[in-house]
Amino acid sequence: MLEVEKLSAHYGNLEVLKEITFSLKKGGKIGILGVNGAGKTTMFNTLFYLNHSKHFFKNNGTIVKQDDIAFIESENEFYPFLTVKEFLQLVCDKNMELSITLCDAFSLPMDNLTNTLSTGQKKKLAIIANLIVDKNIYFFDEPFNGLDFESYEMLQKLFVSSFFSTKYVIITSHILDSLNSICDEILLIKDGQIAKVFNQEHFADIKGLYSDSINSGVQSIIKAIEK
Repeated sequence: MLEVEKLSAHYGNLEVLKEITFSLKKGGKIGILGVNGAGKTTMFNTLFYLNHSKHFFKNNGTIVKQDDIAFIESENEFYPFLTVKEFLQLVCDKNMELSITLCDAFSLPMDNLTNTLSTGQKKKLAIIANLIVDKNIYFFDEPFNGLDFESYEMLQKLFVSSFFSTKYVIITSHILDSLNSICDEILLIKDGQIAKVFNQEHFADIKGLYSDSINSGVQSIIKAIEK
């Protein structure tokens, strides 16, 4: 059982996360949903970079170490003068056969320099680099941003494949539809707190929480444009 207990984070005097607590069984996938600035990326950064001193992230009672986690960040930068192949060799030289297969599947040219890659290609490279290291815990921070429609569908199917059936997977997004077919639960983050937890039977209820504010916002925009 993977457990996050009373995770809090501050920027100076500003409390960004307020005692976030949840658990996840092996093979499970939790989605973290929230608007921009809700604290999703801060949660991942705190768990990944600060858990060694804070100890609010445990796996079966054992403190999770950074080396236990594969972290696909929302923004991806690489050594600029390495090719895709050279970068993947640097990440995991013993698994190049898998790297070649994944690059071919995601249509990512291995001879291209990383500083020539588009935003979507950088996302693909980040995903591939983290798949080949084969960790027990996977953090995906906005993994679908920038992907073309084929890669989006491939990643959706990969999430529900046997590869992740023995992993712990946490996925953040501000797009509900990207989580619906993947996750066992979705946690709604609002103002740095878990506002509500939804199981699969109640995923459809999430849109209803925002329908009034969305409709009101759209009407305000239309009125402003049409003046």
